[in-house]
Amino acid sequence: GVDDDDNTTELEEKMTIAWRYKGLKKFESSVKSKPLLLNKQISSNETNPHQIEKPFCSTFDLTKSIPQNIMDNALMTLINVNELSENSYHTLLDRIRNVIEENHLNSLLVPPSNVERNNAIRIGIHSIASPSWQSRSSHDIFAFLHALRGLLRFSFGAAVITIPAYLYTSSSSEPCSFIRRIEHMCDAVVEVESFA
Repeated sequence: GVDDDDNTTELEEKMTIAWRYKGLKKFESSVKSKPLLLNKQISSNETNPHQIEKPFCSTFDLTKSIPQNIMDNALMTLINVNELSENSYHTLLDRIRNVIEENHLNSLLVPPSNVERNNAIRIGIHSIASPSWQSRSSHDIFAFLHALRGLLRFSFGAAVITIPAYLYTSSSSEPCSFIRRIEHMCDAVVEVESFA
C-alpha cells in the first residue's frame, strides 16, 4: 500500500529526466502522435488556436517522403563544382554563407520583422575531394570542413557530404590517414562497405 505509493512517486521523480517518455506505459515502446503536454494545451486553448505552441519534440518518420508540393515550393540552389574558380572549397563556402544570410538562417542574427524563420538549410555535397574539386593544397579540404562546421553551428542547417569510394582503397585494410582526418572533422560519419 503505502510503500508502493512511495516507490511510484520516486520513479516519477526519476522520470523527469526522460520527460518525453513520462506519458508512456511501463513497457510501451512507441511515442504517441501528440505529446501529452500538447494535448493539455489544445484542450485549454480551444477557443484561440493561435495560442497553441508547437511541441519542442515531435515525431519524425524517415519512412515517409516529403510531399511533392512542399518540394516544388522549396527554395533550391544548385552549385556546380565544375563552374567554380580555382579554389572550389573557398568559393563554395562563400556561396553557402550567402544562401544562409539571404534566407535569414543565421541563428545569431535577428531576422527582419516581416520574415518568419521556419525553414532549415540542407546542404548536400557529392564526392568531395575528387579530382573535379580544384584546390591549391591538399589541406584546403580540412580548412573547408572546419569553416563549414563553424558556419553550421550558428545557422539552422545540416550538411551531408559524400566521399568517393576510391579514396578509401589502399594497400592495407585500414583507410588512409587522409580519410581518417576528414572523418575527424565531421560530427557524424557513416561508412558503407560492400559484402563482396
